[in-house]
Amino acid sequence: MILELSFNNYRMYKDNSVISFSCDTRTKKLLSNSNSILDRNVLKTVGLYGQNNIGKSNIIDLFTILKKVFLGEENIEFNRRFFNDTPETDISIIYKTDIDSSWLKYEFTYDSFKHEYVREQLSEVKYYKTGNPYYKTIYSRDQRRNSYSLINHNVDPLLVFLPFKKPLLYCLSLDKDPYSFLKPYLDSFIAFSNSIVVLRMYNIPMEKTIETLKGEDKKKKEFILSFVKTADLSINDFSYDDNVKFVSEPNQNINEEVLQKIGLVDQFRLTTTYGESRVPSIVFDSSGTKKIEAVASYVYETLKEGKTLVIDELDNGLHFKLSRAILSAFNSFANSKAQLVFTAHDIELITCKYMMRKDQVYFSFREDDLTSTLFCLKNAPVESGGPRSTEDLLKHYNRGEFGHVPSPNFIKKLSQLLED
Repeated sequence: MILELSFNNYRMYKDNSVISFSCDTRTKKLLSNSNSILDRNVLKTVGLYGQNNIGKSNIIDLFTILKKVFLGEENIEFNRRFFNDTPETDISIIYKTDIDSSWLKYEFTYDSFKHEYVREQLSEVKYYKTGNPYYKTIYSRDQRRNSYSLINHNVDPLLVFLPFKKPLLYCLSLDKDPYSFLKPYLDSFIAFSNSIVVLRMYNIPMEKTIETLKGEDKKKKEFILSFVKTADLSINDFSYDDNVKFVSEPNQNINEEVLQKIGLVDQFRLTTTYGESRVPSIVFDSSGTKKIEAVASYVYETLKEGKTLVIDELDNGLHFKLSRAILSAFNSFANSKAQLVFTAHDIELITCKYMMRKDQVYFSFREDDLTSTLFCLKNAPVESGGPRSTEDLLKHYNRGEFGHVPSPNFIKKLSQLLED
């Protein structure tokens, strides 16, 4: 689980931005929306809102980039030269995986043009009952200051000559002393990267659902079928059929090896049953139904294995009740270890009355200098005009209190064009 993510000078976000999953204990509403983990109340879901082209997808990209960082990949691009970005990005994340006995904080500065870690530090974090944190530094290195430290170890002079293209844990031999004590932290890095799943609703791979339907996990198959049938009441069954044959003319089979190379064989073997008719899903199902079929396996796996599902445009192409159902599944008491981070435009998803707490809602808006800023709704106090936790957000949103709200008048424009 993630407790906090902060970033500075990352693409459109030039100032320090923080996404906190720490639950505001002063709010007693919607208690099922958080879990208690290592003396922290951790939010299960966080929603990001804002107009188009405001930087929400940049944040989704950040989770993809972090996966690469924690796997030790090289040549990572936080910032881009053609946007006149400056090279150094500061990132800090506090997280915990199933193999960690405490929260871990990994912070680093990365130069996107040189593709080097300018600075990095890994610490264990424990929280007192007062909520104050205690940090124990495991290791740190700073290229600019030429400084290095390892907990309870004398610093090897050879550390100075290690490359800066990867995190330190990927530059040392951890299978034997003197650095073997760092091996659990490397395992944690890998586990954390694997726990993050990034989806974009406009392009969800169907492979995971196909893999599930071809497999032996009956509970997962039942979940997907239930998910799909709830989304489309006219569907009686959804399955993978090995017996589907491909023909171009009567009694003439198509070479399946050619189709397999472009991934069409499995796609055509997904079958949907409407009434008594079994038809290829890829041909007859609507785009919305296909999205539900694709996302179902990811939702199940995330909830079952305690992962963090990051979805760009959760409400894209779905009936509002379906996107609400996904959000409700993560916020429910049944979920004890999974998280959901999403972007959306449908304000009904985050109404404080029914679905989300104020500390779960973030808005992104653009400053006069065209940079973007993140704002958490909990930081809008009632005494300053902010909404109450039991208040409907729609009227505040439509008044533009959380950033610019588009107000297109296409009919007026069309009328003017026709008159000309």
